Amino acid sequence: MRERVQVNWYLEGGIYGPDYMAIFPAEAASGAAEAERAVRLLGLAAGARVLDIACGYGRHAVNLARRGLQVVGLDLNAYFLGLAAQRAAEENARAVFIRGDMRQLPFNGGFDAAVCLGGSFGQFASEDEDFALLRETATALKPGGKFLLDVANRDGILSRFIGKDWDDLEDGTVVLHERQWDSLQGRVEGKDVVVGPDGRRREYEHSMRLYGAPEISSILRRAGFDVLALYGSLAGTAVGWDSARVNVVAQRPR
Repeated sequence: MRERVQVNWYLEGGIYGPDYMAIFPAEAASGAAEAERAVRLLGLAAGARVLDIACGYGRHAVNLARRGLQVVGLDLNAYFLGLAAQRAAEENARAVFIRGDMRQLPFNGGFDAAVCLGGSFGQFASEDEDFALLRETATALKPGGKFLLDVANRDGILSRFIGKDWDDLEDGTVVLHERQWDSLQGRVEGKDVVVGPDGRRREYEHSMRLYGAPEISSILRRAGFDVLALYGSLAGTAVGWDSARVNVVAQRPR
């Protein structure tokens, strides 16, 4: 039996649901190390107010809160927010989770820092919507507040682009990945097909706008940020044309 899922793919009901947790079980384990590196890159001290944009199921927000930061996580996905709140309670981490649209943030100048990690940037249908996210983030920060943005590096992704591959999961599930590069739109159009041990088949379509390092720096400046540094990873490695990711530390002018 085939079930084809065609929704706003970043909401619950798309791939960001129960299947996502099964497909990427190791991702959650990376949250602690990535949160620690984010704190280091931003120079955050205990007590700082941090906004985690597109916080998902809280893998960064919870670990940031465990480091003594005052964390607010925001996401559109109600299913993931429920998981985030459950995880925070289990780990005794004081984090607040809010359902909201990152293109229209309900904040004005109260945060010392913001993060958008895990490749959430670029998921919307247009560059104007991506720009709205950055503009709203600048507004949410205090003057002098810093922003850490983690994006897939277009040039690095294309240098090792794979159109099709698959994963075999321990329970017998097979996940097929298909990707196409749309050079006119600058987007990767993808489909993930999950075939369970019982033969049930679910298809999830998704789309991601990719940016190169010069582009992401330019759009951040247009949104009102000063770009302080670019890295090839959260570990602070140098960024190159073939880096898989670009991590930008930006600041709202004082």
